[in-house]
Amino acid sequence: MTSTSSRRLVVAVLSATALVGGAFALPTSGPGAHFSFTYAAQLRDPVQRAQLLAKLEAVPHTDSVTHNHNDPATKNALSRAADHSTDTIDPTTPEQARANAAYAAVDRTAKDPQLTHVRLRDPRRTIPQNR
Repeated sequence: MTSTSSRRLVVAVLSATALVGGAFALPTSGPGAHFSFTYAAQLRDPVQRAQLLAKLEAVPHTDSVTHNHNDPATKNALSRAADHSTDTIDPTTPEQARANAAYAAVDRTAKDPQLTHVRLRDPRRTIPQNR
């Protein structure tokens, strides 16, 4: 065996050992440690999946004191923004807001434009227009 082929063999064996060792070590440590084949089977079964999701949704998801994901009044609140400085204040004045709301109300009652048909593509030319 030459030195190049023996080096390749050593690298291949070490790589395979690291790959297999990593595959065995990952499910037993870290954030995925709670995963099991029973859990995966529950996710495949629609009834058990619904029960599992209902159980997970029953636990309140709170980000801060003022926001709760399960509360319909605050789950889409913009108060979740981390920055509450003057840069995040809406610069729209009350007069502009009223004018915008009035324009939107009028625009909702406007008649829809009539749609027309156009060719998707011009006919192919035998001689190009430009080069």
